[in-house]
Amino acid sequence: MEVYPNPTSGPVNFKFTLEESSKATLEIFSIAGRLVDRIFEGDVEQGIEKIAVLNKPLPEGMYIYRLTYGANVRTGKFIKTVND
Repeated sequence: MEVYPNPTSGPVNFKFTLEESSKATLEIFSIAGRLVDRIFEGDVEQGIEKIAVLNKPLPEGMYIYRLTYGANVRTGKFIKTVND
């Protein structure tokens, strides 16, 4: 999973490729664990690169992403900064 730019004051890109064909869901959570947005939900073929973009304006802070597919879960963090 590649997340860029990080940190950012604008949109965030999430690039991922799955090891197996599966239905996938990419969700964004506040650091407190509240679901903020679901930015991708759909079928993904093995080895095909997908890019999902978070365009929703968010308050400054740290956020957690969770990619779920099959029995697998990938998580990580990204930082939203204030606009200049």
